[in-house]
Amino acid sequence: MLKPPPLGILSLAAWLRSHGVTLNIADYQLAGGDMSDQLRPSRFASFIEDQAPSPIIGISVMGGMLPVVLMAVEEYKARHPEKTIILGGSGPTGVGTQILRAFPAVDCIVCGEGEATLLELLKNNCELSTVAGVVYRKGDSIVENPARKRIADIDTLPIPAYDLIDMNRYAVVNVSTSRGCPYHCAFCESPTFWGTGVIYRSLDNVMNEIRELRMRWGKRQINLCDDTFVVRRQRVEDFCRRVISEKLDFRWECFARVDLVDSDLMKLMAEAGCSAVFFGIESGSDSVLSRIDKRFTVAQAREVISQAVKIFPHVYASFVWGLPFETMEDFFDSILLMTEFGNLGARVQRPHFSLRPGAPLFTQYVHNIAYSTSLPYHFLEVPRRFLPPEVEEIIRRHSEIFVPFYHI
Repeated sequence: MLKPPPLGILSLAAWLRSHGVTLNIADYQLAGGDMSDQLRPSRFASFIEDQAPSPIIGISVMGGMLPVVLMAVEEYKARHPEKTIILGGSGPTGVGTQILRAFPAVDCIVCGEGEATLLELLKNNCELSTVAGVVYRKGDSIVENPARKRIADIDTLPIPAYDLIDMNRYAVVNVSTSRGCPYHCAFCESPTFWGTGVIYRSLDNVMNEIRELRMRWGKRQINLCDDTFVVRRQRVEDFCRRVISEKLDFRWECFARVDLVDSDLMKLMAEAGCSAVFFGIESGSDSVLSRIDKRFTVAQAREVISQAVKIFPHVYASFVWGLPFETMEDFFDSILLMTEFGNLGARVQRPHFSLRPGAPLFTQYVHNIAYSTSLPYHFLEVPRRFLPPEVEEIIRRHSEIFVPFYHI
C-alpha cells in the first residue's frame, strides 16, 4: 500500500472534468521501486513518456521532488519539444521566475490554488497574457502575472475525482476541510501558497465526501490534512459529534496546536475516531518560539503533550534545529524537551531547519545559506545515499531555486 492519493491533482481533475476538459491522471507513487529509483530523473522522464499522450502536461510537485522533476522535464522536452509543460504545487512556490530562467523546458508555472487558473489557461488555449496567477516565458522575458483571488466558496468544487485512480492501491486517504492557515510562523510558506486566512468547506460538504470514501471506496483511514484542523473549536466539536452520531466508523489524524486544544476537546476527538495528532512544537526555548512567532510557550506544550499521550494512540511532536538565531543553550533546551516528550510516549520528529521561499525568515537569511553533504536529503529526512549524483549537482548549481535543500 502507498501514501495517500494526490489530493491536489484529484481536485483539479474533478473541477476541469466538470467543465468539459478531457484528461488523464498518473501518480508517480504507483511506479514502484525504491527511493534510489524514484529519485532518478531519467526514470521520471520515462514515466511521463509512458503516461502522458496529451499535448499539455501538468505536473504537481512538492519540494522534495523539485530538482528531480525539473531535470526529468528537460530530458523529456528534448525528445518532445512540441509539448507544453505546466508546473504547479508547493515545490515551485516563490521561485517560479528562477525556474523559468534556468529550465527552458518549463513553459508555465501555476501559482497557488490552481483550479480556476488552470481552467482559464486551458480554455484560452494556453494564451497566458490575461491569465492571473501564472508565471510564464514570453520570448526572452519572464512574465509574472498578478496573483489570482482565492475561491471564496470552496463548496463549489466537486468531490475529488477518486474514480480516475485505482483506489485499491491506497490504504490511507486525505481530506481537506479548509484551505489556508491564520498563523504566520516565521519559517512557513503556507500563506505564500494559499494566501492569508482560512476558507472553510461546510461540514455538510465535508461529510458528503467522507461518506463517499467510506461507502463507495471502503476506506477506514481518512486523514484530515488541513494546515491546522483545530482553529475553530466549535467546528471541531460539531464535526466530531456528526461523525459519532452518523456512525461513520473511520480512523483519522490531524494537525493541531498546543494552544488550541485541551483535555475535553481531545477526548471528544478520540471518541470520534482520531487516532493520531501532529503538533508542531519547533523548540524547547521560549525565546526561539517568540522569534518564530509560534504564539505559545514551552509550558503550554508540556501540559498538552502530557495529556495527549494519555488520550491518543499516537502523538507526534515535531522540532526544528539549526535556526539562525538559535544559541547552544536553546538547542540543549530543545534536546531536553524532545527527550522528555519521547519518554512520555510521543513520537519525536527533528528535521533540520531550512528556508522556504515566501516565509518571513527567507528574505532576511537567504544570503547566509550553505550546503552540506552530511545532512539528510531535504526536510523529508531521506538518507543521502539515495540521492543520485546528478541531482546533487543540480541542487548545488542552482541554490536560488533549491534553497530548502541548504542550511543556515
